[in-house]
Amino acid sequence: MGTYQGTSTKVKIKEVDNTLQIYSLKDELICSHPINLLTGQTIINSNHKRDNSKSMDQLREDVAGLFSCKEAAMEFLQHIKMFSKIYQRPLSGN
Repeated sequence: MGTYQGTSTKVKIKEVDNTLQIYSLKDELICSHPINLLTGQTIINSNHKRDNSKSMDQLREDVAGLFSCKEAAMEFLQHIKMFSKIYQRPLSGN
């Protein structure tokens, strides 16, 4: 969606049926979260921490491009992909 524009970003927040709804200033729903009644806990949706618009293949290309030998880096990243899917996203830095 690309709604975050830096520290001056503004949103509207509404509470509806024990759900927190976050809207853009153009009234487009950005996301909604159930309201947690527990105290002292941080509730974070991990999808808000990273850019999901890029494919994993594109992210691997981007990371490999940071190395002097892009081909060797791509081979290494492909080995990681085969080893375990859980290690793929952290490599992107997102």
